[in-house]
This record gives sequence, structure tokens and C-alpha cells, in this order.
Amino acid sequence: MITPAQLALKAVWKGIEIGDNANYSKKEYPTDSVEYKDIPYIADGNSYHLLDVYVPREFDRDGKKHPVIIDIHGGGWYYGTKELNRFFCLHLARKGFIVFNMSYRLAPKATWIDQVQDCMAALKYISEHLAEYGGDASNVFLTGDSAGGNLSSVCAGICTSKVMQNAFDVEDPGLSIKAIGLTSPATYLDPSAGAIWKFYFNSFNKDFEKETWYPYLNFDSTVEVCGKAYPPTHIVTSVADIVHSAGVRTYKTLKKAGIPTELNDSKNPKLMHVYMVTGADLPEGQAAIDGMTGFFQKYI
Repeated sequence: MITPAQLALKAVWKGIEIGDNANYSKKEYPTDSVEYKDIPYIADGNSYHLLDVYVPREFDRDGKKHPVIIDIHGGGWYYGTKELNRFFCLHLARKGFIVFNMSYRLAPKATWIDQVQDCMAALKYISEHLAEYGGDASNVFLTGDSAGGNLSSVCAGICTSKVMQNAFDVEDPGLSIKAIGLTSPATYLDPSAGAIWKFYFNSFNKDFEKETWYPYLNFDSTVEVCGKAYPPTHIVTSVADIVHSAGVRTYKTLKKAGIPTELNDSKNPKLMHVYMVTGADLPEGQAAIDGMTGFFQKYI
């Protein structure tokens, strides 16, 4: 049964969805990639267990191997599908990458651990099938924005750490993440981050403090377990970002741990939360994409 709190959160995200749809309806989507759509990464008929692949036309079936970006969309864990980030992912593909774009189940019907396990199932599927699209398994990068930044930051740790694989009850996907890009990442969800997160999280997780994965709601725990094996990380945020402090804290945590990391922290007050994703075609969005993909190029 959906609680009043959950209904309120769904209403908030419905309003954001209307705004996002209005924004993207005005966009001219890139057409220079071949799109492979609605591929099931779990064969259960669930529409949230699908992914798309975007292959630059000059790469399609050329018999060569090309670097891969895997993207996890945001939406506050309550909203969105792969379609939300299609525009952004098509712009990533323009930078010379084969891009995988996944959906995952949403709150409140799905819990956070369900979402992490969905994303890990997608990563395992991708590891087994990326070569079919010309993907290079030795050059795989992971990105995510907002809630997707949270999920991708955790999934990168799981790919790195057997301890985390056990805590989340998932198998090793056999995927080596060379570097990760976090956009406006919501990386600190434990109650120490504030009462609002405890309320938000309790809205779709019962007794989560008792779970083996609970410590990893705090990104510091992921870094402590993974150490310097955690992938090099590029972070995009801005002074007007609603989770600005989390992005900066993530950067400082990684730097302190000796993990290569870059922070793109825009001081432009007009650049809001996930501006690189929603404004991927704008000069500021393009500059941020160039910065992130340029960071990835260092590790190819």
C-alpha cells in the first residue's frame, strides 16, 4: 500500500517529469548514431528491465573495437526510464563512444537495493554482449546523474570489491570500469546526511538499517572498502546544484583516498542540477561533456 509520504513524493516527481518532457520536446536529437532499442537485460517481460545501445554510424559493424560508456539515469529513484537520458547519451556517442543506456525499477514499488541489483544485472548483461555492438571490454566507463550518480558510484564499487558483491548479494559482472563520471551525484543517503534523506529513504525501504548493504548509503564506506582500486572519477556539479555539497564531499573523499579525481564545479548560478544532461546541446553542457569524456580518454 502506498503511503501518504510516497504519494507526495510521486506528485513532486510528476511535476519534474512534466518539466523534463517540455524541455526535451524542444530539442533536436542527434541522428548520427544507430540506435538498438529495448533490449532485455533480464528476460522477464518487465519494461524496466530494458536497455538501448547507441553506436556512432561510422563504428556500426566496422569490425573494430571501440570504447564504451554505460549510463544510469537520475530521477530521484522515483521517476524516469532510459528515455530520460537518451538525448544526453546520443551526445556522448558523438564523442566517439558506444553508449549503453538502461532503465531500472522505480520506487516505491522497488527499493534501493532492487535498483542496485537491476543496474548490476544490466552491467553483467553488457559485459557479456558489448562485443556484439563493437564495444571494447578493456575500455568501459560508467556515468550517472543525481540518483543515477548514486547508483553508478555504488555499482562501480561493487564491480571492484568482492566484499561489496557479498553485501549486495550480486555476482561479479566481469566488467572492469576504467573510470567513472558522476553528475550532481546524490552519494550520501544515510541519516548522517540529514533528516530529509532519512524521511525520503524510509518512504520506500523498511528497516534498511539492518541490511548488510546499509553502510554503503554513505559513499565514504565504498571508498574505505575499495581503496585505490576504486575507478578514477570525474565529478560535475555547480554552485546552484541542489546536491552541490555531496559532489564536493565526494571529490574530497576520493582525493583523500589517493584516487585520481577531477571536479568540474561551475560557479555560474544559472547552471542548475544535472545541467550537463538536460542541456547537453548547450555550450555549457557541451563543455562539461568534453571535460568528462576528455577525462575518460586519459584512461584509454
